[in-house]
Amino acid sequence: MDIAVNVLTEQKYIKHVAGLSFLTGRGLLLVITAILLLLGPASSADDVIATVISYTTLALAGLLLLVTILRGTHLKKEAGVILDTQQNSEVLYSNTKATFIIRATGFNIPPFYLATIRLNFAVAPDSGIVHELTGYSESLRYIPETRCFPHRGDWTVTSVSASFGDRLGLSRISWEIPANNISFRVHPPVRYSTRIPVLSSAHRAGDLLSDRKEHTGDPYDIKRYHPSDGMKKILWKIYAKTGELMSRHPERAMTPEGQLVIYALCGKKDDHVCSALITYLNYLENMDLDICLGCAGMGAAEPAQTPQAAEELLIESVWAAEKDSADTIFAEINHLMEASVEKLQRRTIDQLVIFGTPEDFYTKTRLELYLKVGEHLEALSVVPVFVLIEKMKRKEISPQTPGNQAHAGIFSRLLFEQEHNQTASQVSFMSDFTSVCAGRNWQVIID
Repeated sequence: MDIAVNVLTEQKYIKHVAGLSFLTGRGLLLVITAILLLLGPASSADDVIATVISYTTLALAGLLLLVTILRGTHLKKEAGVILDTQQNSEVLYSNTKATFIIRATGFNIPPFYLATIRLNFAVAPDSGIVHELTGYSESLRYIPETRCFPHRGDWTVTSVSASFGDRLGLSRISWEIPANNISFRVHPPVRYSTRIPVLSSAHRAGDLLSDRKEHTGDPYDIKRYHPSDGMKKILWKIYAKTGELMSRHPERAMTPEGQLVIYALCGKKDDHVCSALITYLNYLENMDLDICLGCAGMGAAEPAQTPQAAEELLIESVWAAEKDSADTIFAEINHLMEASVEKLQRRTIDQLVIFGTPEDFYTKTRLELYLKVGEHLEALSVVPVFVLIEKMKRKEISPQTPGNQAHAGIFSRLLFEQEHNQTASQVSFMSDFTSVCAGRNWQVIID
């Protein structure tokens, strides 16, 4: 018997009749019709055809129901689904189609019957995807499932819904298979560049930090001679006294120390802000600058001090990220400031960088929220710096465009450009916000 696995999206389930858990509404209607036909024309008019149809229908429905009960009960005990995220090595990104493997075992389906399985998430990412299984199989069935998760986060599978029934939809048995809360970690999309300048939350004049990657200072340090140093750098006086060839080399360059405290005002739909923020943090890390990051939904969690820890914090806090409660945001900012003073070994924090998005200015409520955050920081003697990240949209570049034909097949056809289709109300709220910031000497950066 051939093995088949079909994928159905937005399947309309045949509901079970209350009190008759193995008989569907269609099956019950067919049985009632056969009984009425048997009690009506078949008995009163001695209609042979009606009698044959009635008994045949009842016998068929009874046989299908019996097989469904017996085989379905066996499948409930023997069949299982293995969903191991470790086997799916592909990194999942939000708003990008990703395929992972479901392993089904014990689903031996007799002819004229089929079984279905469906993953149940704690929060449904999209329309349900139902897999149909038919045929016999003594080995594991590997079922690919393709999904597009709408935003970052740990998407938890709470259970797997399974069912078994005949192809006519007259009988069906359903059950739930525990999934042990297996999660799929979805990351923000990757962004490769940013135009945000280097900022600093705390700076002390005279503090210096050695450049550990390149020695670009004055040639005052001494080391053993190497032929690549050249004759001019040899210290002949030392050679005359010790007999060893020594040469000068540049001392370590000195750069000002910088430390940055960031609060990311990112909701579930702000993955583009997270992408730009992670890129910016990697840039700061390469410059040996200290960072301390908090975000909406972090609660009492410890701030992140590396780009990797920041990405984990942004992912884990997404389900609690709210941008409507000013009191919650104030509490998180206060916690971030206190933790930053301790982690960065500072007495005070001069500036707090707040990452957000211009899309927040679609409504006046969000505009007022940003202004309240700025006023709250001013009350703490901290200067707010607002960094607003615009969304990027995908643009398909045709290879027939002049100048693109030579590069077709070499460069990716998927490019990104910023969206500028702002509504009049959004432009108005944005203008009001920038006017207030200018009047209070709050810096606003748009990337």
